[in-house]
Amino acid sequence: MQTEEQPPFFSVVIPTYQRNDLLERCLECLASGKQDEMVLWASAASRSGGLGVAQDAQFRISESHLATCPTYEVIVADDGRTSTAEAMIRERFSWVRWVAGPGTGPAANRNAGAAVARGTWLTFTDDDCLPQPGWLKAYFSEIVERHQLQVLEGKTVPDRPRKTLAEHSPVGSQGGNLWSCNFVIRRTAFEALGGFDPQFRVCMEDNDFALRVREAGMVFPFIEDALVVHPWRPRSLMTDGWKSNRREIEDHLRYKQKHPNAQNITALRMVRLGLRVFWCDVKFVFEERDWQGVSFAAMGLIHILNVALRCGR
Repeated sequence: MQTEEQPPFFSVVIPTYQRNDLLERCLECLASGKQDEMVLWASAASRSGGLGVAQDAQFRISESHLATCPTYEVIVADDGRTSTAEAMIRERFSWVRWVAGPGTGPAANRNAGAAVARGTWLTFTDDDCLPQPGWLKAYFSEIVERHQLQVLEGKTVPDRPRKTLAEHSPVGSQGGNLWSCNFVIRRTAFEALGGFDPQFRVCMEDNDFALRVREAGMVFPFIEDALVVHPWRPRSLMTDGWKSNRREIEDHLRYKQKHPNAQNITALRMVRLGLRVFWCDVKFVFEERDWQGVSFAAMGLIHILNVALRCGR
């Protein structure tokens, strides 16, 4: 039995920037059969090798079946300059919809993906993440159970214990942060909030969005079974260190200017945070004999104290 065409239940939005090797692993986690009891929704253009320019069609299922077998689509928003993922997606992942990003940072890039989404719910992850089997199913089960929810947050963990301070990975094992690499929001709520603020070019778009969610009176329960693995990534003092820190400080100042009464960025709090993080880094260096991590520990302390100084002016 077939019914009139239905939009997908979920739209998975993935921003990317010249990391096709990482994006490939992420998309493999979302291929047909990798998300438990989910049906991959794709456009006719995607199945024929196009990129979403033809009239949409989907792998049809009955409306009654949708209650236990929802559909999802995958959208990659690409900010690549010297190279993009368009050719790779056309050749290997024809079920993915590729769109060009605006090239102004991850916040605006996520908005570009959300703008073409067809799903009732927007699900965000990043190109260097690995959504685990049952990721979407866990979100769906909670949505069915609690119809009033507008936003839900999943669990994000690294793939192994940390080996050196010269690698990084966001950790969301307790919830309460609404990291943009693992959460779901009703599309109408996302649009009502105005999406991510594109003035944040490097960081703080998560903090800004989470604050606006709270100010709108929405809670975001922590769904532990909605699991995303974020492998540790190497970083360097130049590309991920001092240069990046300057851009991060600018976004911290933008956040402080936009939310002058926010308690999560004050000079005193940043000093305390910096000293606490530095102490943990020093302990890690000596316990793991991570001598290459000494410079990263120093860099982290200087960065946080710089933010505190600038925010305190």
